[in-house]
Amino acid sequence: MKKEQNKEYRVKSLDVYKQNQEKKERKANNSQNSRTNQTAKPNTEQEHMGSIRQSVKPKRSKNNRKKTDIRKDEKNRETPSIKKSKTKKNKKKSKASRKLLILNTALISSAAGILFLLIMLMNRYSVISELKYDINAQERALNELRNKKREIQVQIEHSNRTDFIERTAREQLFMEYPTEEETIYIRVD
Repeated sequence: MKKEQNKEYRVKSLDVYKQNQEKKERKANNSQNSRTNQTAKPNTEQEHMGSIRQSVKPKRSKNNRKKTDIRKDEKNRETPSIKKSKTKKNKKKSKASRKLLILNTALISSAAGILFLLIMLMNRYSVISELKYDINAQERALNELRNKKREIQVQIEHSNRTDFIERTAREQLFMEYPTEEETIYIRVD
C-alpha cells in the first residue's frame, strides 16, 4: 500500500516538475522573442529611443537564461522524494564512513602503540645486554685480581718459612754462619 502511494507521489511530483520546467522554457522563449521584436525598426522616434534604452541595458531575469542553463538546472534538480531517499542513503553512507574512520583510527593508534612498546622493549633489552656485558667484564677482572692475591699469599707463606730464608740468604746474599773465631761473647754481670 505504502509502496503504491510512494510510486503515485513520485509520478505526480515528476509530472509537476516537468510542467514547471515547460512553463519556464515558454517564458524564456517569450522573452527571447520579445527581444527580437524590440530590435526590429521602430515606427516612431519615441519607440526608437525606448528600444535603444532597452538594447543598452537589457533586463536580466531568471527567464532570460539560455536553454543550456535550463537543461543543466533540470539535471541538477530532483524531486523531493528522490532527494529524501538520497539523503537517507547519504546518511547511511556517512554513518558507515564514520564507523570506518573510527575503526581505522583505532587500528592505526593501536598499531602505533604496539610499535612504540616494541621499540621501548628492544631499547631496554639492548641496555640490559650492554650492562650484562660490562658486569661480565668486571667479574673477569675481579677473578684475575683474586687469583693474584692468592698467589701473593702463597708466596708470603712460603717466604716466612726459615728454610726458605736461610737458602735465599746463602744463594742470593752469599751469607754464611759465623765461625767460632768470628763469634764474640759478651759478659753481663
